[in-house]
Amino acid sequence: MSKDEFLVLIADLAKYYGKKTPDYDTRAMWYQKCERIPGGEVRTWISDRVTDRLDAWPSNLPNILNGFWYEWQRLNPEKMAKREFSCRQPRCQEGFVFVVRGHNSFVFRCGECNSRPEYQKFPMGVLRELLGRGYKVDDVAETQKRQIWQDPGLFGKVAETLVGPRQSAGLFRERSISK
Repeated sequence: MSKDEFLVLIADLAKYYGKKTPDYDTRAMWYQKCERIPGGEVRTWISDRVTDRLDAWPSNLPNILNGFWYEWQRLNPEKMAKREFSCRQPRCQEGFVFVVRGHNSFVFRCGECNSRPEYQKFPMGVLRELLGRGYKVDDVAETQKRQIWQDPGLFGKVAETLVGPRQSAGLFRERSISK
């Protein structure tokens, strides 16, 4: 949803619960946590769920909103747009490249297609450059990757639980995911 639509949602919920609308900076921080939630029908559905199921203003509103967004996705799989990825890199997995170095697995947004700009937390990497830097293609993670893609909410959760930076290297930072 747009930032304006999100700000209106928060103001409406605050009014419903008899609370003062949080300041702009707080709402802006919350929006960063919820910007992937679509507007329109989904926004209305989430607003109705919050007011129907919660007796009081939630202590972690962004978490509640994202939880209802995941619930909506689970209940409405036919309404979820299927992304068509096309990349000339055969090792590109839905816009990501999975590699290993040593005992660590790393994930990069594919630098060939750059089809996942919404996941800025991941550094961008071109596979041939990564291979030149000592990485190897991570074939072991195939099962894990398939599980991530099959659950619409899980991928975002995996993105949020990344372990901190491992090494700073030129134009990108590497981040490791637990095996």
